[in-house]
This record gives sequence, C-alpha cells and structure tokens, in this order.
Amino acid sequence: MKKLLILLTLTTIVYSACGQNSKEVPYQVDSRPVPKGKDFNEILPLKVGSFQRVKFTPPKPRFDGEASYRSGNEEIFILFSLSNTLSDLKEVFETIADEVRDEKGNLKIVDIKSGKKCVYLVGKKRTFFAWNRGLYCFSVDGNHVKVDEFMKYFPY
Repeated sequence: MKKLLILLTLTTIVYSACGQNSKEVPYQVDSRPVPKGKDFNEILPLKVGSFQRVKFTPPKPRFDGEASYRSGNEEIFILFSLSNTLSDLKEVFETIADEVRDEKGNLKIVDIKSGKKCVYLVGKKRTFFAWNRGLYCFSVDGNHVKVDEFMKYFPY
C-alpha cells in the first residue's frame, strides 16, 4: 500500500508538471506508432541512426527480451516486452518505477490518460527511459547524449 501511495504521489506530481502535450513527453514517444506483430527480431530495427544492433535475446515468459546497439565505442542497452493485459503493463511500470526510484538524478514518471506511460531518469553518468506503445514496453539505458541520439531514430 505504501509503495502504491508513493507511486501515485510521484505520478501526480510529475503528471501535473509534464502535462499531456506530446512536446512535454520525453522524445515525444506518445506520437510514435505502435509496433505490429510479436516477433521482436523483426520489430526491433537492425540499425537505429548510427547504431547497429549487436546483440538480441527474445523475451521469454516472465523475462524481458534484451538487445544492445553500438555506435563506435558507445552502447545502448534496450529491454522490451509485450504485456497480455493493461493490468500486466501497469505492473511492469510499477516494477520499473521501484527499480529506479532510489537512483540519483532527475526522475520523471508520466502517466498520460490514454494509457501511455513513461519513466525517465537523467543521472550524472547515464539516462534511463522506459515507455509503452500499446501493450509493448521498451526501455533504453546509456550515456545521456547517446540515448538522445538513439531516441531520435527509434521508431516506437
């Protein structure tokens, strides 16, 4: 109950600060398309801007899929999954919020009325961003400048 109250409080504070405008949602992911299909090897592009996909592990029951993208010496780590229900998706985001809440940095949790969610953490050395498109969930983790570059070209 305490975790839910904290999550609702944080969500309310950030929601009122960020609003619902696409320009206020990090990387404007709320205006990007929803993926189609269940084969993440096809859903995730082989190339995203200057980044090449160098590792891919598909999701398994109760486990996220993983991929790594590399550009020069920089690497972006991405997790991905497809929830069965909105309730499952909500649980995924509660877990994500719990995992990053104690990190040092600027944390934003955005819950938009249309069911789109995101968790955005900008720390001194890394950026973490998680979001959903429909029941699909993605998160990226890496150097802030490189995450910004990656997200310019990531299709979802």
